[in-house]
Amino acid sequence: MSLIDPKRLVEIYDDNDAFKQKMFGMFIDKAPETIQQFEESLKNRNQDRIAGLAHKYRSSLDFVACPQLDEIAKNIELEAKENVPIEDLSPMIETLIKKTYALLDELNSHLK
Repeated sequence: MSLIDPKRLVEIYDDNDAFKQKMFGMFIDKAPETIQQFEESLKNRNQDRIAGLAHKYRSSLDFVACPQLDEIAKNIELEAKENVPIEDLSPMIETLIKKTYALLDELNSHLK
């Protein structure tokens, strides 16, 4: 099942394939760093940083038309702001990371 919403892609990019390719490329370049920051923040139990990363990541996810990951990131952001125990945030962050790797594969296939 695709993580990318094709209808949303049309809404964002219409027929501007060059811009879509550029945005996909930027996401592909930046996502590994974001994953690393999530992992470090989880290890350091830094809920404020986790909330901030999730908020920022949601903007990036919008440009690649990925509502499923956006929803996970939104839940992480909200729960981190509410100081939900880090043990409860951990599975959501791990899911976000796992699905981000799948999204990266999907985005790379769009660039070929």
